[in-house]
Amino acid sequence: KLAKQRQFPLNDMVKVAAEVSSGKLTREQGEKNTFNHSFDEQLRYEAIAIGASTGGPMAIEQILNGLPANLNIPVIIAQHMPEQFLRSFAKRLDRTIPLKVKLAERGEVLTGGVIYVLPGHKNSHVIRDINTNQSIFNFTRQEYKEFNFPSIDGLFMSMAEAYGQKLIGIVLTG
Repeated sequence: KLAKQRQFPLNDMVKVAAEVSSGKLTREQGEKNTFNHSFDEQLRYEAIAIGASTGGPMAIEQILNGLPANLNIPVIIAQHMPEQFLRSFAKRLDRTIPLKVKLAERGEVLTGGVIYVLPGHKNSHVIRDINTNQSIFNFTRQEYKEFNFPSIDGLFMSMAEAYGQKLIGIVLTG
């Protein structure tokens, strides 16, 4: 609310947000952001990566419902959940979120306005095709110190390499 009234530096906004009761942060059930956002050609970011542990599905849904209906960058989600639940999670989100939601597939080019849920049978990386400069999903056998299949660490490291400072990373606690 304060951010709408005046312009605040990010660190001041974080301090204000920390003082807000978490009960005030929940949306009314069924409330979705169907408003368009005015994107200009100078959009600073090219992708959003979200990582969440077992307590993340409800928070992810709230975040996704808050995204503008005409978002023109891809969103990639690494949610710690067994494979069969990730498939149904993606299908349910696709029915309830204004944007397209799907499971990521090997070799698939990331498309703006699409939300990708990483499958749980392998770790996934996002790589840049050296010929086309397009971002593509790739599966890897590489394992990480923390949770694997899907690995948040693996996703974030690969996306940081592919997008650099043009990436928004969101880590949710479980």
